[in-house]
Amino acid sequence: MNFRNHFVYLLIFFLKTGVFNTAFSQTISGNPVGCHNTQGVLTTEKMTGKILLNKNFLPTDLNGIKKIQDEAIEVQIKHLMGLLKNSSTSNLNAALSAYRGELKILETQNLKYGSSFIIDSYLPTSRGNPSSSYTQMALNRGFVKATDDALLIQYQIELLIADCSPLKYNSYDKILLPYDPYLSLWLEDKSKRKPREFGPEKISAISDCSSNEIVLFGNADVSWFFWDPKCQLESSKVYKPDFKLIKKIVSSNVLDKSFFNKNKNKNKKASFSAVFGIVNQSDFFHENKFEKIKSFTFETLNACKNKKIVSECLPLWDGILGAQENNKYYEPGAYNFFLFLKYINTLVKIESIEHLDESKNQNEIILKIKGQLIDSITPVDIAVYFGKTTLDYGPKVSSNYLRFLHNAFSDNDVISYVGHAGLGQNLKMSVLNKLWQQEKLAPISRQTPLWLGIYNCEAFSYFGFDLNTIFKNKFLNVFLTETSGTESGAKFPLAQLSLLNMYHSHQEVRVKDVMGRYVQSREFLTMMNLKDSK
Repeated sequence: MNFRNHFVYLLIFFLKTGVFNTAFSQTISGNPVGCHNTQGVLTTEKMTGKILLNKNFLPTDLNGIKKIQDEAIEVQIKHLMGLLKNSSTSNLNAALSAYRGELKILETQNLKYGSSFIIDSYLPTSRGNPSSSYTQMALNRGFVKATDDALLIQYQIELLIADCSPLKYNSYDKILLPYDPYLSLWLEDKSKRKPREFGPEKISAISDCSSNEIVLFGNADVSWFFWDPKCQLESSKVYKPDFKLIKKIVSSNVLDKSFFNKNKNKNKKASFSAVFGIVNQSDFFHENKFEKIKSFTFETLNACKNKKIVSECLPLWDGILGAQENNKYYEPGAYNFFLFLKYINTLVKIESIEHLDESKNQNEIILKIKGQLIDSITPVDIAVYFGKTTLDYGPKVSSNYLRFLHNAFSDNDVISYVGHAGLGQNLKMSVLNKLWQQEKLAPISRQTPLWLGIYNCEAFSYFGFDLNTIFKNKFLNVFLTETSGTESGAKFPLAQLSLLNMYHSHQEVRVKDVMGRYVQSREFLTMMNLKDSK
């Protein structure tokens, strides 16, 4: 089958799943996450900031104070992430990476808190209590006073920002961050709160310093995610951080000819891993839902083995996809997993599908697929994982999943990740290295290139720069393509698999041009060669 034929199958898939309705897709708050058909500029910035901590809510020991201090700095930086995501007035179309460079404490001062305001529980109590002892103590007290003793800590840290703005950071002066990042929910005077609604939820009185989604999702722990200071605040409550440009990196739209370390041997084996994470975890494992998914998966895969014509296999998946549309059994992660398996036959001539035995008694599915890329006749090994992928909350990820990722990052050509972003943590090397060490897995050190695709909400929080820690040669090509949204996420790994097929067919490959057939331009954030990142 040539590229034109399997492109028709994929086109049908994208039309059915509503992909082309996302041509003007935006984040919920209204800021487009994408570079609008322009090359994005990645900048390393040194930010000088300040945090203000009320001593009434601090521990008495120095170690405890340092822990709160470091945590508060991170929470304040996340307010910058929220502001860039939410603000429709700053003229910034930019995104902050989860990468953090070296943190330096420049100065610590003892002074007075400087502002007074009420601290009350005005968000629904069903959303839980704050996990921070600082915030909980503030809620218990119910107020802060300008005369309270406080610590003012000035710090400096290196950050990475993707800039898609035509103003090129000319509006940095519009960035405002809360001095006390733990208490940003309460900075606006209580008398100025207004009724607001979002979706099915309505709150009778809420601050105007946050985006509308806070009505539906917000709590004290993640107030930074909704930070959008349209409200008028005194200078004692917010400040303008200072930014100093360290380095610019222009993102790339072209696959280098040495990508995938290709040689003259046309039969060089390609390797591809796809991860589909469970999106809605709260009730997914109830009522034997996972067992139904496993049963249908293996019944359908076995039936597909006997189909000589690719198109005859595709309808076999319609029953399960229809169940998803009716919300009978499944959720977005499972839906994307099934869509990928449905259309993989249009890109790969499958020779065998093996189910990893170790996962049979787990709430996960691991498949090993062997075959040939249809256009190039190149042998390909495809590993597919479906299960829990979130590292920072809920049940722990399985040892099988950690080994799956370890194998993928060790030597695979391509990795497609469709699951929760974890605000940059779920594929962060420093986090994974600790977990791999607990599993007694050897440190990864590879010399072959990798193309990593991350497709999920808030994918912009991970730019992949820490991937350089697993490469011996920093000049090897590493590409990262990011987008936002979990709906119809199967289109992205299929697009990457199509690109892999084209590459091995010796076709000229431009990532932006080819991915643009499957992914709308506004869904791109970065496509970059990381060889110049550090």
